[in-house]
Amino acid sequence: MAFELTGRIERHLASDLIAWLTTVTPAGRPAPRPVWFVWDGAAITIYSLNNGAKLRHIQANDQVAVHFNSSADGGDVVVISGRAERVPDAPPHLSQSAGLSTRGISMAPPSSARVSPVTPSPR
Repeated sequence: MAFELTGRIERHLASDLIAWLTTVTPAGRPAPRPVWFVWDGAAITIYSLNNGAKLRHIQANDQVAVHFNSSADGGDVVVISGRAERVPDAPPHLSQSAGLSTRGISMAPPSSARVSPVTPSPR
């Protein structure tokens, strides 16, 4: 099934600040983590601390899923499956360009990975 960008999926991609990226560990277990992201109309760029586990997982297995928080009543679930690759030249995330920090610790420019959507699974 090809990726179809529905209005609901586009709303999440355009307005959500955080998504959940699920990678696969070397032992084959799913590893979900909240991430900052940017949607450019074709791919999702995920931001990560340099040398983060999620980047190592992606280098070993590029199969990932990105999902968004549901509504308060459990509806509006969107899951996008895709393939990820590490990208060294992604634009800085808004929080980085604004000079914000995470938990009071200023971060070095983050590494990033680009996820190309394969199949959405809206529920």
